[in-house]
Amino acid sequence: MVQELEDRWILGLRDARVTDLAWGSDLVVTLEPEADIRLSLNALLSKGLLGAAGVVPVPLADAADADLHGIEGSKVLSAVAFKNGTLRVVFSSGHHLTLPAEQHGAHARVRSDSDGFRFVRDDATVRMDRTDRAAG
Repeated sequence: MVQELEDRWILGLRDARVTDLAWGSDLVVTLEPEADIRLSLNALLSKGLLGAAGVVPVPLADAADADLHGIEGSKVLSAVAFKNGTLRVVFSSGHHLTLPAEQHGAHARVRSDSDGFRFVRDDATVRMDRTDRAAG
């Protein structure tokens, strides 16, 4: 379930487990139950919170396979989509995926069939859509 606050949406993905990673023109993180996260490769991967001492973010395009494989099998601890366009997902492995609002040419989509929502961010749009399942 999505919780809407003044400046953000708390996405209902807590405890969803990463079942697959697909790497191509985007990174697609498949979650169980019935959800996925799609990020452009200029999103950032870090082991810890961006801005924290010693944390060095790496653009997904430059991340090594080994860096990303640390996410496999982990659970989502937090998934937040800010209305300014920032998307932040924190995993039980300690990894963070972040797409900052100021990152131009970036896009993201988070979809949950089980909770009936889709978050979309591209250069012109930041929106939260309810799908048929959420309406029913």
